[in-house]
Amino acid sequence: AKNYAFVSGLDDKTGETVIKFANATDLPMDLTVSLGGKSGALSGKAITMAGAPDDENTLDEPRRVAPVEKPVSFGGPKFPYTFPACSVTVLRLK
Repeated sequence: AKNYAFVSGLDDKTGETVIKFANATDLPMDLTVSLGGKSGALSGKAITMAGAPDDENTLDEPRRVAPVEKPVSFGGPKFPYTFPACSVTVLRLK
């Protein structure tokens, strides 16, 4: 069974390439992302939500499972990226 899913597209309003990747395994996935038709350096942000399958937010820990945003940059349209275990990641790149 496939334990991951992804989709990509272009956000016409911002001009960003958007990649959404879900990793349902309990191990990080080290992959090479290749954006055909693009050239040059890319930068933007990665928004990731990750946690163990039984993690849940509580009143004591309301942000145990919450999105984390970080800036990213890559030297070209083909780059390595590690998608964390049990996660959903959105890359927004220009």
